[in-house]
Amino acid sequence: MTAKLLINQIIEGLRTFLFRENNKPESIKILTGINDTNLDIISQEVKRRLNYFNININIEDIEKINIKDMLNFELIGLVNNKSIYNNLSKIKKNDVFKLNYNNYYLDGWEYHKLLSRMNQDIVKEGIIHGKQKIKELKQKNKIDQAYIFGTGPSLEKAIDKEWKTGIKIVSNTIVKDLELWEHINPQFIVASDAIYHFGISKFSEAFREDLKKCLKNSQAYFVYPAIFHIFCLSMFSEFKDRLIPIPHGKVNTIHHDLSKLYELPDLGNVLPQILLPLACTFSVNIGFWGFDGRAPDDKMFWKNSSKHFYNEHVEELKVLHPAFFEELLPKKSPETYVKRVHGDVLERLLTMAEKDGYKFNMLHASFTETLNKRFNEAV
Repeated sequence: MTAKLLINQIIEGLRTFLFRENNKPESIKILTGINDTNLDIISQEVKRRLNYFNININIEDIEKINIKDMLNFELIGLVNNKSIYNNLSKIKKNDVFKLNYNNYYLDGWEYHKLLSRMNQDIVKEGIIHGKQKIKELKQKNKIDQAYIFGTGPSLEKAIDKEWKTGIKIVSNTIVKDLELWEHINPQFIVASDAIYHFGISKFSEAFREDLKKCLKNSQAYFVYPAIFHIFCLSMFSEFKDRLIPIPHGKVNTIHHDLSKLYELPDLGNVLPQILLPLACTFSVNIGFWGFDGRAPDDKMFWKNSSKHFYNEHVEELKVLHPAFFEELLPKKSPETYVKRVHGDVLERLLTMAEKDGYKFNMLHASFTETLNKRFNEAV
């Protein structure tokens, strides 16, 4: 046992001894600052966002935190970013939520962490249901080929191809194009981003409305990280039986069988995080379409097909979550994120899978070197 793990266990034991764990919290304390107008403004916006997610909880504003609240199981929403609070989440683990969108780039995920924290039993039920559904679907589908679809410019050309056989797994904003959806007729659709797909923006709202239309016109299953399950139950209640939430775990592969090891790798991008584990669960032959990669002159993470992306709402996303774009799309090196998620890490994961008998075919040229080296025009 490492010293760090031992210390964490001692702290957790002390917390449990001194305070009763609250599995159904009814309030959250929003930590701002003393006479700080800017933090007060952010705090008001945070409350608006809490209300958007229908988080029915009493909210108390506090200017500083006492020793008791550092150790107990009361929920804390951090707006104040002073260094003294940096390690608070390590002590209180799942009871602290970083909600300042100006300085924490994953603030969008924190609201879903809060929803999950308040509804732990429902999340567990969803995970059990999802695992059982994956098992049933794998037993039912003996398929030699799986296809996964990104949302790059080449996605528009998918309408000219036949996709009548195989397991077909599509990504998020393809739902904007009902004609292509019906042409591909996917068995699964996946989404994994808190601000683009499960957030408060017009972009997210447009995606969810289009997703509902597509789900109504098919029998496809919606697969997503379990952290979003409570929100998805609220948004897609009529499709409850087709919701498949999968928890993140410590697994570090993309080709493990989800029907046996039901967890996602924490890899920060939908391709290695969900698309590949799901595809590899059903087939050892995986084809890629719509993963064009980042061209040298692309401005954002990469160029998306305009027909399958809500470009008109992107600027609002930047306003709502400035830290997200500053962290992942820095002006001096905007390619950083792409290299991180589609570079050496993805290459290593694909190579590991290939050694175990999996075959990956990029079905058109791509700017992503890892994928383009697997492009075979003859396939």
